[in-house]
Amino acid sequence: MLRLRIMIWIGTAVLPLLIMLLMFVLVLAAGVPAVMYGGDDEADLLPGSVPDQFRSAISLAGTRCPEVSAPLIAAQLKHESEFRSDAVNASTGARGIAQFMPATWSAWGKDYDADGRADAGNPLDAIGSEADYLCAIGGQMKQWLADGSVHGELTDLILAGYNAGPGAVLAAAGVPAIPETTDYVRSVTATMATLSTPATGDPLDPGAAADAGAAADAVPDSLAGKAIAAAQAELGKPYIFGSAGPDTWDCSSLMQHAWQSVGVQITRTTFTQVESARLRQIPYRQRRAGDLIYFKMNGAGGPFDHVGMVFDAQKMIEAPRTGLNVRYQVYNDDYYRSRSPMIMRVVAG
Repeated sequence: MLRLRIMIWIGTAVLPLLIMLLMFVLVLAAGVPAVMYGGDDEADLLPGSVPDQFRSAISLAGTRCPEVSAPLIAAQLKHESEFRSDAVNASTGARGIAQFMPATWSAWGKDYDADGRADAGNPLDAIGSEADYLCAIGGQMKQWLADGSVHGELTDLILAGYNAGPGAVLAAAGVPAIPETTDYVRSVTATMATLSTPATGDPLDPGAAADAGAAADAVPDSLAGKAIAAAQAELGKPYIFGSAGPDTWDCSSLMQHAWQSVGVQITRTTFTQVESARLRQIPYRQRRAGDLIYFKMNGAGGPFDHVGMVFDAQKMIEAPRTGLNVRYQVYNDDYYRSRSPMIMRVVAG
């Protein structure tokens, strides 16, 4: 459940308090409006992924700052309370849809539905206040990433800061090795992936120009979206080397299955796929949802021997290895970036 861990805050004493005060002042200085809801920018959330009565509020809260998206906010709410505005944790005092602790609500709670009262049990107040807090943490983490004080993925650092406190992240120079916090980050990011609309059609890296050559003969975006859905349908099934489904998969057979399900034939193995005329290599920054990402898991001098399907700017769908199941996995971390990643796009036959 969401809670700023009191013992961590006490243990790091002065520094976290100063950080919190600074973030609070910055948010006030930004002049956040008292009422922010009523928008209809809901494209980032899968249909039916959040309760209808909260969808607009979550979507608009997700436009507050570039570091925090609607799927991130929705994933936290689902993790914390399953979207229950009446949720209460009797042992910690956390309450409401976002499970704010009393001390945190006192610092960050605002009246977002203009009823004259800031109430952690009011979902509109809680969703808006959660976005405020996440954006403030995101801004701080971006600064620390830039100056080398912390390392890691921004979303992971934001979630760790939300769960353990920014001071704990700074002290650890990244996500702290606290079981509750690491589990929290892993769980929320996994949930986030299941709530997000795959962004087919456009490059996933901000500022990356479209690759006209690849786009000219690429399969339609609608097919890429359906191929992603076919891969998602296999989540949780075991990996078995050499298996081609339907109950178990290896990495390349899962990719073959996903594209065959929409009538596109690609070859069976990673070794033949990377040589196939149905796939075209794309610059890494041009990647988009539905592209295939290949890795040299045994060194740069070896062959491409692993593949996943790009889901968003950070995550792929993969059948990983023996003992693990088909899953969402971050691919743009140091581990996978050091495995010679190559992006390939399915093109028309």
